[in-house]
Amino acid sequence: MKRNNASISIVIPARDSEATLQTTLDSIQKQTLLPDEVIIVDDGSKTPVQNLDYNYSMKILRNPESLGPAAARNRGAQAAEGDIILFVDADVFLSPDVTLRISKILNTMTDTCAVQGVYSQKVPDGYNVFTRYQNHYYHYVFKRIANPYTAICATYCFAIRRNIFLDMGGFDTRIVKPTVEDEAFGYSLANAGHTIYLDTDCRVMHLAKYNFSQLIFRKFRMSFFQAGNFFSGVKPPLLNEAGQNKTHHPADILFAVVLSPLLFLALCIKLPVFAVVLFVYISANIRFWRFLNRIEAPVFFVEMLFITWVDQVTIFIGLAAGTLHYFVSLLFNRLSTREINQDILQNNTENSQQ
Repeated sequence: MKRNNASISIVIPARDSEATLQTTLDSIQKQTLLPDEVIIVDDGSKTPVQNLDYNYSMKILRNPESLGPAAARNRGAQAAEGDIILFVDADVFLSPDVTLRISKILNTMTDTCAVQGVYSQKVPDGYNVFTRYQNHYYHYVFKRIANPYTAICATYCFAIRRNIFLDMGGFDTRIVKPTVEDEAFGYSLANAGHTIYLDTDCRVMHLAKYNFSQLIFRKFRMSFFQAGNFFSGVKPPLLNEAGQNKTHHPADILFAVVLSPLLFLALCIKLPVFAVVLFVYISANIRFWRFLNRIEAPVFFVEMLFITWVDQVTIFIGLAAGTLHYFVSLLFNRLSTREINQDILQNNTENSQQ
């Protein structure tokens, strides 16, 4: 399907993504509204991206070494010619109407600068419980946001007007690891007064697979950097009178994260104390668990109850570690600055005496 409205460039950062990248391209070729171009930024893959099957306009840009997804996306955006840039990951399968929905929103809602999609509730057959849990969690927290105007930027499916993206300076390339570079950009957009529209019917299916250690390490790394960014000033915007600019961090889930390690402490004190803390913890998670119970088989659901707790304890530890790291680094930086200043003062004094 052709268009008379704003043109669309799809930008895909890819690093060692040969297992899923072709599937992503296959889904793009099946879009009801074809993009004007696809730009793949090979971010230092061990085996360079090549031999891809795509029948329309495609560019492949290569970084000789990995610079991180933020730099890769920025490079793709600089090379893009479309009015709209749609960032997608190299491990998603786009629903056929993704580009059409984005085009309609940004061509009719002129005050909206960006559109955020969501992970589909559907998980590919045969995926393990850890992968299913991760997918369901992100679908759940996005779907429950009532006001569609948010501060969310999750680049597995995020479209933005190219001129605004470039004016904002793109993603922060100082965040090299794939952690919070997109979240920070969403906060910056909202704090600058721009609007992001969350379209929960604009969906992609996540193709990535996680084992237990990968899931835990990913959550620790994310929460570690979230804490550091928060204290560095990268904070979510305040909600306005219309209840806009919510993030995908629900208050009840955050409360459950705080409670999760306290279960250990309460168990060591007295059984009644543990029972009270456990009751409050279950209450904080009950909406999420009801959601899981509706869509998962009993065997997976029971396993996910335990995974939820481990996941939330990991997030708590990551936030605590990130906070400690930030303030210890701040202290050492101040001490180093003081020592340097003292050395300069001493040298100046000695020179003046000579």
